[in-house]
Amino acid sequence: MSGAQFAREIRLAFSADMLWSDIVKEVAPLARADRDQAIRAGEFSAAYDTLVNGREGAREESLQPGGAIVYRARSLGAAVGLALDYLRRNSPDRVTRQGSAHATTTRYRDSFMVGISRGDQAGRAIPAESFDPDLVSADATEAFVYNLQPFSRQVDVQLEGSRRIRFSIEPGIFNRAAAYVRRAYPDLQAQRIYDLDFPGKYRPRYAKASAFQSPGLIIRAG
Repeated sequence: MSGAQFAREIRLAFSADMLWSDIVKEVAPLARADRDQAIRAGEFSAAYDTLVNGREGAREESLQPGGAIVYRARSLGAAVGLALDYLRRNSPDRVTRQGSAHATTTRYRDSFMVGISRGDQAGRAIPAESFDPDLVSADATEAFVYNLQPFSRQVDVQLEGSRRIRFSIEPGIFNRAAAYVRRAYPDLQAQRIYDLDFPGKYRPRYAKASAFQSPGLIIRAG
């Protein structure tokens, strides 16, 4: 998917005595047709916001002299949906510790969460199964994806202290998810976070214990 914004200049020849309302009647459908062609060609996201004269949600027909029709992609929501799909599909089902195999059940796969930020304003945490990419507005600036399970770091690095733990997947699931997102959305920034703080993060009950390190994924609009 290409750029986060689609603003193509349309040059048309109009007579000097033509009314602005007549000009807009010509320009508005051309802008929509150009947008739809870009979507069909895979050059622009099918999820977008429309800005006319800088006003979000305005109709193309409300264009004023000196204004512009801009379609702003909602690629962040789609990228988060892609990351969640990758993480859930590639979650481990078994772990080997000290030579014995133990089922990890589906707790890890079903414990992914998403947080969406808009500038300095952090949004609420959303369980992966409730996340709707189409509800992420185009003004969202970054998203965090993480797992609530206290063994999330063990899944990612497959170490318990200095001892190796072997899951049914290779180490580095968050790095692989980041690379997967970058390939699909080169206009976005995606990378693994070493340790992410979030509500409900597991903290041992014994005295002076710090929270377990929990890696995650951050996806930022370009």
